[in-house]
Amino acid sequence: MAHFLSHIVPFTAYPYKGEAAACNLCGSDSTLDICRKDRRWKKLGTVACAECGLMRTQPMPNDAELEAY
Repeated sequence: MAHFLSHIVPFTAYPYKGEAAACNLCGSDSTLDICRKDRRWKKLGTVACAECGLMRTQPMPNDAELEAY
């Protein structure tokens, strides 16, 4: 139950640390911050690639964290 609540209660972090990743579209490491919270006010960074504009989560969960999710 606590695991379920951690996904919906505001102001609690998601259970992953993630890692920085280059843009999936153009490979650039240059980003612009869009926001640092999601729609439930949880810590979740969204960035736009400074080269091509692709928006993505940053830091992105790694493969093991995605598998657990």
